Amino acid sequence: MIITKSGRRMFPAIRVKLHGLKSDAKYKVWIEFLQLDQQKYRYVYHSSKWMVAGSGDVMVPNQAYQHPDSPVDGAFVQSQLVSFERIKLTNHDKPRPGQISLLSMQRFVPRIRIQETQVDDFEEESPMFTDSVRVSYIDRPHNFLYHIGTVPVRLTQNTNLVRVKCPSQQHKSILPDVKPIVERNAYQDFLSACQSKLISTFYPH
Repeated sequence: MIITKSGRRMFPAIRVKLHGLKSDAKYKVWIEFLQLDQQKYRYVYHSSKWMVAGSGDVMVPNQAYQHPDSPVDGAFVQSQLVSFERIKLTNHDKPRPGQISLLSMQRFVPRIRIQETQVDDFEEESPMFTDSVRVSYIDRPHNFLYHIGTVPVRLTQNTNLVRVKCPSQQHKSILPDVKPIVERNAYQDFLSACQSKLISTFYPH
């Protein structure tokens, strides 16, 4: 994932499919990122893997991004994929609304939170409100889903991946200057494969 000071949308976006919710209940859905360790990593090109490169920093605590359609009916949220394509990732220590602050070259894992909400909890909120919220006020039981691990970077490290991504990557300025090796159709096949790994089916306990 690419992160910048001004904030960059996550690519590919995380999408989840929810099941087992109450059709007539209201739910809030968040995404947050957990720091896996406090080590910094570097990408070793000749072996195509990440290696420990020293001690890292501690991320800004208690961050979460509430899905812009939250709160939403259980029946509606189960009828389609829940996508977090609008969230922006930044390495600024004071993230703006709609952003999550991460640390470059360190490991994180996204986590999805689902909370059943009473009508009185959101009657004054706009259903399209998008913001970074503090997790500390979540005081009722909620479910969560651990997802894949990832290393945010300021520049794509794997040049083979760059050659596949660049045919339709909207932010080409942050990609190394390499020649694409695949046509757009092949890229779409690759993107579909990536996104299928980022789609999870979640059943709350």
